[in-house]
Amino acid sequence: MDKALQKIKERFDRLDCASLCDASPLVRAFAPGLTPIHPNKRMVGRARTICCTNDYLTVIKALTEAQAGEVLVVDGRRQTQAVFGELLAAEAHRLGLSGAVVDGAVRDLAGMKEIDFPVYYRWTNPRAGRAEVIEPPGDVVSVCGVSVFMGDWIMGDADGIVVIPGAQADEVLAVAEEIQKVEEKVLASVRKGASLAQILKFEEFRREHERDIRSRLEYHLSER
Repeated sequence: MDKALQKIKERFDRLDCASLCDASPLVRAFAPGLTPIHPNKRMVGRARTICCTNDYLTVIKALTEAQAGEVLVVDGRRQTQAVFGELLAAEAHRLGLSGAVVDGAVRDLAGMKEIDFPVYYRWTNPRAGRAEVIEPPGDVVSVCGVSVFMGDWIMGDADGIVVIPGAQADEVLAVAEEIQKVEEKVLASVRKGASLAQILKFEEFRREHERDIRSRLEYHLSER
């Protein structure tokens, strides 16, 4: 990962999915349905997208082409035979990937839990798919009702998974960072004993501040 992308990743690492969703309608949240193997482990990286149908050979090929820091995003077309498991998770971890999202079946769940590597999956099946077909490159895939493009930013945390368009990452980050700063101030006040009524005016300021940030973001995007 080059220095510019690493800096963007570091900014994402300081945020959460909720702040990103609040920042912009450009942020797309996956519909519920995927289960994380490590619920409290964060995942951040650019998407490497593939499609496969009950055949994991395309997944193996994608791993040979993947770059450190990427997130493997697999559109398994809701098929039921496993296309990802312990060996592939171990290889992805060795290569330095940030995680895997599999809208399909996985296996070797117990083994994958022993690997410090985030994997989100739809269901499990001990029967592996074939290893016969390499499917054409998929620059865009559909996962949990969301279109994911190659190079989009993917973040997963305890709340779920979101997708941020690669071209708008800077703009979305700027808004989310401001929102999270304000949220942290609100939380700090509550922890010190302030009631919500006491910080109501602060909340009004927060909303105005968010509207101002959103307005500036929309203006900036319209000028691009």
